[in-house]
Amino acid sequence: MLKSFVVAIISTSIIVFLLFKIKIKKENKKGLSLRQKEQAQNLCFQLKFLSRQKVLDFFYNSIKQKEEVKKHKNFLETNTQIIYPFFDKKTLDIDAFCSILKQNFPQKEIVIICCEASRETFDICQKIQNKHIKILDFEKTYNKFLQNVETYPNEIEIKNDKKLKLKELVLFSLQKERTKNYLLMGLILITSSFFVIYKIYYLIFGSLLLFLALLTRILPYLKKVK
Repeated sequence: MLKSFVVAIISTSIIVFLLFKIKIKKENKKGLSLRQKEQAQNLCFQLKFLSRQKVLDFFYNSIKQKEEVKKHKNFLETNTQIIYPFFDKKTLDIDAFCSILKQNFPQKEIVIICCEASRETFDICQKIQNKHIKILDFEKTYNKFLQNVETYPNEIEIKNDKKLKLKELVLFSLQKERTKNYLLMGLILITSSFFVIYKIYYLIFGSLLLFLALLTRILPYLKKVK
């Protein structure tokens, strides 16, 4: 009995571990890693405490490492885009969005970078026909402009969370995309219980995986890991 219990634990642990490692590698190739997401969130939080001029200087120094950029009073200009940093408050709402568009910009694509924007603001942005406008939340901003940049202002310190590895495991385990994996592994273990002597252990672990599959479906508020 003890031997079957140990075998069930080991086999389940190996499957989950391998799946975790494979998925994490795939996710990291598609977008920001979880550690980069953590850095982006910390950076966004601290940018809100800087003056508008310092925020503009920060992005100017960061972007000029990758391409030519010109600094204006309220925005930056590259060869193809107008980049408008908005960190006056956490969320870019409709009123702030309209105020930005009232300004006189050169005839180029306008990219507004912010911590986040309301759903209504995104919807209105997509409906505008006569201007090319793009809103980037801070994860997209970090991915486009700030990866591998080493010019953070002295006021900004990126906190390295030593518990991030555990957080990565928890966030990964509870993502909606994991439902099929949990469901498949749960069904495999439950089916295997019909062919072993001590089926109770396979049923327990299989039921646990099915519960996790259900849990990932009923927690829609969890953010995706890209």
